[in-house]
Amino acid sequence: MSHPTLPPPLSSDMTQTFTEAGVGLQAAPAWVLTVIWHPDLRRIGEQAVLSPDTPLALNRYQPLFSPLQAAAGWAQPLLHASISRASLTLKLGGDGLTLSPEDERVRAEWQGQPLTGPRTVPLPVEGDSGVIQLGKRVLLCLHRTHQLPVTDNPLLLGVSSAMEGLRRQVARVAAAALPVLVRGESGTGKERVAQSLHQLSPWSQGPWVTVNMATLSEGLAPAELFGAARGAYTGAQVARTGLWAQADGGSLFLDEIGDCPPTVQPMLLRVIESGEFRPLGAAQPLRSRARLIAATDRPLETSGFNLPLLRRLQTFTLFTPSLRSRREDLGVLARQAWLDTGATPDDLAEMPTELARALCLHDWPGNVRQLEQAMRRLALDRAAGLWPSVEALLGEPLRLPPNPAPARPPAMPPPPAAAVLAAADDTEPGLPPAGALAAPRARQSTAGIDRTMLLQALDAHGWQLKEAAEALGISRPSIYNLMARWLDTPPAESLGAEQLGPLLAQPGITLAAMARQLQVPREALRRRLRALGLPRPPDDAGVDDPSDGDADAME
Repeated sequence: MSHPTLPPPLSSDMTQTFTEAGVGLQAAPAWVLTVIWHPDLRRIGEQAVLSPDTPLALNRYQPLFSPLQAAAGWAQPLLHASISRASLTLKLGGDGLTLSPEDERVRAEWQGQPLTGPRTVPLPVEGDSGVIQLGKRVLLCLHRTHQLPVTDNPLLLGVSSAMEGLRRQVARVAAAALPVLVRGESGTGKERVAQSLHQLSPWSQGPWVTVNMATLSEGLAPAELFGAARGAYTGAQVARTGLWAQADGGSLFLDEIGDCPPTVQPMLLRVIESGEFRPLGAAQPLRSRARLIAATDRPLETSGFNLPLLRRLQTFTLFTPSLRSRREDLGVLARQAWLDTGATPDDLAEMPTELARALCLHDWPGNVRQLEQAMRRLALDRAAGLWPSVEALLGEPLRLPPNPAPARPPAMPPPPAAAVLAAADDTEPGLPPAGALAAPRARQSTAGIDRTMLLQALDAHGWQLKEAAEALGISRPSIYNLMARWLDTPPAESLGAEQLGPLLAQPGITLAAMARQLQVPREALRRRLRALGLPRPPDDAGVDDPSDGDADAME
């Protein structure tokens, strides 16, 4: 994560340290501008914190962008010659973000669209961001952050608060002799999280053994995992050492655990509980001191996976965020992927703006893995003296993210008049009545349901999954799959009193409002409050939900 040492600042009044009061683990989120592309590659990843009360003048000489901790806190303006001395003013307000070019000298874009005059756009919601191009060559990401990057881990790069939180969690759990389940979309770096857990653990000097469970056949999986005595099966001419035994004193990583053959799942349950396993055909059990780490991109709760095994695997669960939800990390990751190819930094610095802008705006459905593949293609083409087209670089057409939605998603389409007349009057302002969207719809494919549509339905129904699924016209398991695909928030079971307490202290807080803020199912949140012995606020507008017990059983 560290940059080479920067030259001294231009003058004493152009320095600052990057210690911002109130931007901590549990603090309210701050708005931050992160440099995601700059021809001076050392500037990538630098950040400037915005004040919600003061318009920010963005130009060649202000504000100051602070580098990462290795540069001892020095800060500098952007300085690039293509950026005008005239300002693009950014103002955060209740109506959204207003971007105002000072005059025609200011060359700027928002989300790839030129700014020819003042424009007010919705502020990005949590997990979303906006890309500002300033001048001809510099790209910035406007996003929210809960914590600034202070923790270093070369395997887990990123300046986003999501990655800072993940690095802290990895450091905290690495030394514990607990199974860890790493969850996240394909390509988000789950194996790197597992490697970090191993390297930071007391087992780091022991073996690192990894297996992709999707490659194991049901017939050979027991022997592969637990070993086999000589003659245990046809063709077993010699004794076979299983992966559990090979990993003794180190770490065993079971990738794609969701594809584990069903017959093996109960066997894993036993070895996790006791450390004992019996090779096929062996007379005596063996013991292994291996630390278990598993990973999956599947919703195990609804896929027929052995639930007792799942409960033991997720003794501690880590979530890898999608790349589209941490766009501020794009520049840091692209630079490192380029350097990993052995290509020179000078070649990358010359990348055409069209390609740099595409890297920053693309939606990256394949996440970090897809970005690394793109940078390898780019390095290969550049070695031949070429710059590829955007489509050749990305391996697919440019996928622009949807425009950031308002902080409060708009109401769903109005229901029939009869449904409105029958609805209760105690719904929250801005949302349809509780019964307005309850009419069942024909089941439809989830392919056309994006993140914004999912959040609209969940927010409209106070994160009651059954009602939200009916409004979308999909099944209950399908909404779990959509949440796993589009949302990066941790489950309610991982929330602690330090996170829930401040929300409970808010005047007039309801369970539905808490569920919306935390983006967790309402019934799961209710159970978590009960498990922690915390008071449960009314479900909605001071009215308790009489179906508490039934809902808990369903969720």
